[in-house]
Amino acid sequence: MRFGDFHTHTVNSDGGNTIAEMAAAAEELGFYALGITNHAPMPNESHYTSRQEWLAGIIREVEELRPKYEGRLELFAGIELDINTELDVSALDYIIEANHFPIAPDGARCVVDWGVDNVSKAVNEHFGGDIYSFIARYFEELSRAGDRGPATVGHFDLINIYNEDDCLFSTTDKRYLDAAFGAIDVLSKKDVIFEINTGALYRSQRTQPYPALPLLKYMKERGCRIILDSDSHSVEMLKGHRMLDALEHAKAAGYREDEIEKYPLLRKK
Repeated sequence: MRFGDFHTHTVNSDGGNTIAEMAAAAEELGFYALGITNHAPMPNESHYTSRQEWLAGIIREVEELRPKYEGRLELFAGIELDINTELDVSALDYIIEANHFPIAPDGARCVVDWGVDNVSKAVNEHFGGDIYSFIARYFEELSRAGDRGPATVGHFDLINIYNEDDCLFSTTDKRYLDAAFGAIDVLSKKDVIFEINTGALYRSQRTQPYPALPLLKYMKERGCRIILDSDSHSVEMLKGHRMLDALEHAKAAGYREDEIEKYPLLRKK
């Protein structure tokens, strides 16, 4: 099976390599396609987001590289867009929608993937110490993916990044499952694709890709579409993409190889 990868980052956000370097590596790996999806600009601009003024240049660079790889590697310009961020995406080929910063009832932007201490702090300071309320807010917001048009849902259960052994909360607790399954129910009725994301595997943060197998099995039951992505932030990570693990994960959930999408949902024809 030849792979494509539609979730990658470059020096334009928090990646370690240029677009040209990532494209060269993808061709070397025999990929049929590569999509560049730097983190979108955000109101609370951080170290890992793109800057608004960079977007046109990113799109232009991808367009200029396309002729070099014609017939060998397809290149796409996308973006990873946080669910609570507004951005004109009309010039992009596709979008990945994710939730890194759920908004608490008091309006605070809380962090999901900046370490256990920051998650605990957000729960204690903004959710009254109730982590399941935090989880419910995360999935409730993520269920809005696709409202802006066709999209890929990025690392659906990112909220589990530090919870591999249920050290923060129980992934079998009804409150967790109701929130996650409820979001899948909503999203299954929209024009979205869920990615199987291997990024945390490469970083040794998890022993299985996102989403966890029980959630992926439920996605299969609900008729959800899936795509394989690495969430690579460097050439080295792209080369260690773990796509075969993602493929086996999909099969374990009941997906056949021919049911895996080859391309994200493009916004431009």
